[in-house]
Amino acid sequence: MVDRYVPDVLAASGLKDFGGLKLAVDNGNGMDGMVLPKLFKTPTVRSIHCSGTWTAGSQTTRRNPLKEETLADLKKTVKSFGAQLGIAYDGDGDRAGFIDENGEHISGDIVTAILAREMLKEKPGATIIYDVRSSRAVAEEIEKAGGKPLMWKVGHAFIKAKMRETGAYFGGELSCHYYYDKFHITDNGDLTMLTMICTLLSEGKTLSELAKPIQRYFHSPEITSKCRTFRGLLPKSKHTTKMEKSPNWTASESTTPTGGSASAQARPSRFCD
Repeated sequence: MVDRYVPDVLAASGLKDFGGLKLAVDNGNGMDGMVLPKLFKTPTVRSIHCSGTWTAGSQTTRRNPLKEETLADLKKTVKSFGAQLGIAYDGDGDRAGFIDENGEHISGDIVTAILAREMLKEKPGATIIYDVRSSRAVAEEIEKAGGKPLMWKVGHAFIKAKMRETGAYFGGELSCHYYYDKFHITDNGDLTMLTMICTLLSEGKTLSELAKPIQRYFHSPEITSKCRTFRGLLPKSKHTTKMEKSPNWTASESTTPTGGSASAQARPSRFCD
């Protein structure tokens, strides 16, 4: 199965040559330990891995590209190896997070904006979905690249359904899930890594150079809290001007005392950890 999968995902990415990039990869001791050696079987890539061996096996630590604490080893490896890009997978390989050449984590929403520009070269004017936790810069970058931004609910079931409904070409979440219409509307960490490499090579820039102009707004990380009733957690502020009533998606829009605008979302989830 892997031998059939690898040529397909390479073909979908359009990547012909790794350009001699130095890559540091943390496969999370997970499923991608079976895939990555075959993807990297080329003289035009120099890679080093951390987190044990390439072999899939029991995870000693739960890998989550959204959690900074699970990226520490990869950040160190990027700097010590002099890698131009670090890639962090989760256990089942459907997510890929990125560390720039300076050892800094680039958040999933900023990556969505970067990859969206590449996707819009393939399909100009396409609809691109991003989730409600994302920076407003994501929509601005999609529009700037000629695409149609569509903000939607968090979660692969919601994103995939919306892609089918709207014909969206690409979707991305803060959680480092990225979805591809051209690859069966799946969230795929390998295709995401390959697409990012394509972007670095075609733009001729480092990841930090691509990310910095998009990181123009303050953006907090996702904050999770446990509570008995979700309604009791919702913000109570005189600045709150809008509250969606859907049990699956509740958002508040507020205005700061300085006169600028800010937004916050609060949502219930059974899967927060």
